[in-house]
Amino acid sequence: MALDEYFNELRVSLHGLPDADIEEIVAELRSHVLDSGVSEELALRRLGSPRDLGRLYQTESLLARASRSRSPLLILRSVVRWAGISVVGFWVLLELLAGYTIALSFTIAAIMKLFAPARAGLWRLADGSLSLHLGFSGSPPLGREVMGWSIVPVGLLLGAASVLLTMTFARWCLRRFRK
Repeated sequence: MALDEYFNELRVSLHGLPDADIEEIVAELRSHVLDSGVSEELALRRLGSPRDLGRLYQTESLLARASRSRSPLLILRSVVRWAGISVVGFWVLLELLAGYTIALSFTIAAIMKLFAPARAGLWRLADGSLSLHLGFSGSPPLGREVMGWSIVPVGLLLGAASVLLTMTFARWCLRRFRK
């Protein structure tokens, strides 16, 4: 593949990045290829596919934005892309999904208490374990309700706190491990 053809394809795969960033990336890589001391063909082969290289730069840009963001969706989208190229990204994705699931569970339990008060809430079961019921089942759980109506403010607070802690953890991981 010719040098100009390679970098034109790379430019296309970098769509969405600011033009100045695209030109900086292309100029740096072109300089690297020309100064590598090997044939252009070998240097381009070592760089890999322009589409794959473009995806890596796109992912890195997305991760950098997410590490400064307060948007749970941007963070999730970024970590999903990171998980596709990194084992660390995969583990962070699992932690992120667990945190968001916990947050969603507390929030749903709090809201459903308003609509299904006999089925939603925190219950102590016969074996002594605690169980958070979201109120979707047809009959009340077997056991004793622990929190009563206080599950509404506590569930909303714990849901919000879970989202914030999960996002803070994910942003910390993005800053610490993404390179």
